[in-house]
Amino acid sequence: MTVTIKWLNNNTAVLDAIKIYRSNTRNGPLTLIDTIAGNLLTYTDNTADNYKIYFYRVGSVIGSDESLSNIIPMANYPFQGPGDNRIKRGDWEFGTFGEVILDNLPTFGDIAAAGTITATGLNPTKWYKWVVNGKIIFIPDNFYYTNFTPGNTKGILLSANSDPTSMVRVEKNGFYYGVRCPYASIKTTTGVNPDNDITLDKLEPTIAKSEVGALIASSTIEDQTGIFLPNRMGDMSSGGIAQYLMTNTWYDSTRILGVGPMNTLRNGSGFTVGFALAMDSGSMFWPILELLI
Repeated sequence: MTVTIKWLNNNTAVLDAIKIYRSNTRNGPLTLIDTIAGNLLTYTDNTADNYKIYFYRVGSVIGSDESLSNIIPMANYPFQGPGDNRIKRGDWEFGTFGEVILDNLPTFGDIAAAGTITATGLNPTKWYKWVVNGKIIFIPDNFYYTNFTPGNTKGILLSANSDPTSMVRVEKNGFYYGVRCPYASIKTTTGVNPDNDITLDKLEPTIAKSEVGALIASSTIEDQTGIFLPNRMGDMSSGGIAQYLMTNTWYDSTRILGVGPMNTLRNGSGFTVGFALAMDSGSMFWPILELLI
């Protein structure tokens, strides 16, 4: 249960000390957890819990002056499922481990056997492994189902704070996954108000750093301008879809948010959020496999 952070010392003067601060949330209050020698460039936090993201800042101290570093999201996940365990792009708050070999993850047929919806899309040719807001997820490069409505989503479309044992679960090579829609917000346990939480004409951070943002980066859009997605991840795929994409972000106890058309993000011409109950049967289910830890 340790987390190691590293940094570069860009100070021209010799530091008197380095202070290590930690927060449980990105913009939460900082707690001073240690003060170390000014010539060190790494620190190991032995009080960090596994499977939890912490947000660190390093304070450079010279006399009575102190300068804080940028926020450093870090975590220790001993159990990460198949694929590479090194984040290749991004960080522990929103990052990708890259592609995973097809044979190491369930097929759409496996998902159909475990749930109630038969796949109508093509089997994926790639899966991408991500960590988003503390969850390790896997995203295919193809949709699963196009005739998606709130009436045929048992075990896949779960309201906020649902018991995870109620979701569709599938096993592959000893790993267990929950199958569900992606979250369209960084909020995953409470409802959202789209007027306050989601900007409709662009991908603001609440969507850009959500599971929908990860899906866009890996499977559905090439954001060549780099204005929508963080960490310059928009070059990972060149596809686009014109249909609404169903999400697992809830407006209230009966209404769910959908996003789309996804292909309008290519040139920034538009982005909409709607309620699932107002959508037709053409809404798309693009599955997320959540590694169950």
